[in-house]
Order: sequence, then structure tokens, then C-alpha cells
Amino acid sequence: MACFGQISGNSLTSYYMPAMLENANINDPHTVLALNAINPILSLFGAVLGARMTDVVGRRPLLLYTIVFCAGCFAIITGTSKAALENSGNKAAGNASVAFIFIFGIVFSFGWTPLQSMYVAESLPTATRAKGASVGGLASAIASTIIQYSSGPAFEHIGYHFYIVFIFWDLFEAAFIYFFFPETKGRTLEELSEVFDAPNPVKKSLEKRNAQTVLNTLRLQGKEKLDSCA
Repeated sequence: MACFGQISGNSLTSYYMPAMLENANINDPHTVLALNAINPILSLFGAVLGARMTDVVGRRPLLLYTIVFCAGCFAIITGTSKAALENSGNKAAGNASVAFIFIFGIVFSFGWTPLQSMYVAESLPTATRAKGASVGGLASAIASTIIQYSSGPAFEHIGYHFYIVFIFWDLFEAAFIYFFFPETKGRTLEELSEVFDAPNPVKKSLEKRNAQTVLNTLRLQGKEKLDSCA
């Protein structure tokens, strides 16, 4: 989760926006500066709204739907960048690239920004949460460093074709999340322990919660023992 949160393409819109705009045949310094300023504002809006929706939609749906949408954005940006560079008079293609760069930032911030730290913490028991969060922070920093220093040469040598890498990588992330990321929405620490102790944590996490689930997490074997405790 920590690595995925850094190498899904969000670093391009954060640190390499001028290169992305150049690939869209937008080179005017004032325009580039203005678009650079607008992007984080829109991303902030997406992150705030996404933080509100994590407990409404759930963790898995947010991560899955937004990362697939991000892959679609990169696919469109690849096509529009190609059209803009091949025909310098095609302003519509350049504008479409800018629009989907902004849309990518909003969608990624909506699904991933609120969950990058929260999901790591929720998935760890109390005894290992601090250490696990530290490892997650280290992994995030390493992934961020690698993608930041590799993106510049990639843009220089292959230009907009670099986006294709993120199309397939984001789809890989979606598949990985689908098969291996349990849903943690609305569960207590005891219930999450039951989820991760199950043979198939993802399947267990998607089961509807009921009274028996709560009894199991409290290690009670039925209503009689519950009554005796009362």
C-alpha cells in the first residue's frame, strides 16, 4: 500500500507537471505556472471529499475504482499528447490532456490520499502498528525517491510513451488489491484480527457482519456465556 501510493502516477502530476504539459504541446511559461498552481488545489478538494467517503463507500471500492479510473486517464492522456505533438495546431488535444491531468489528480486524491496512511494502520494489530507504520513510511519514501529520479530520464528518452507504463502498472495494482486487500471499513480491532486470522482474509472481510461475528471476536461461544458474563 505504501509503495502503490507513490508509484501510481501521482508523482508525475506533482513533480513533472511541466514535462506533462510539454508533451501536450503547452509551453507558454505563464500558462504552465497557472496550471501548476491549479492542480494541487483541485487535488486538495478531491482528498477532502474522499476522506468523507471512506466510511461511506469502503476502502476496497475506493482503491479499486479510482486506480482503474487513473489507468483510463493515462490512456487518454497518452492519446491526446500524441495528437497534440503530431499536430501543433490541435489545441483541443492539448486542452484535453490538461483536463485529464486534472481529473487524474482529483480522482487519485479522492481514493488514495486519505487511505495511504489509514489503511496501513488499520491493517496492523496494536502490538505492531507503530513499527509497521514506520516500515510503511520508509517504503513510501524509497518508492517516491525511485520514481522521482527515474521519471526525468524517462520523459527525456521516451516522452509521452512513459504514460503507458502507468496504464499497465495501475491495472496491476487493481488486480493485486482485488485479490489481496481485505475490507477494513466499520470493523473493530477484534473483528479485524478475526479477518486476518481467516484462511481467506479478503473473503472473510466481505462477509456481512452479524451478531455471531461479534461473539467470535470476543471469544464467546454463544448466548449462554454472554448471559453468564452479564
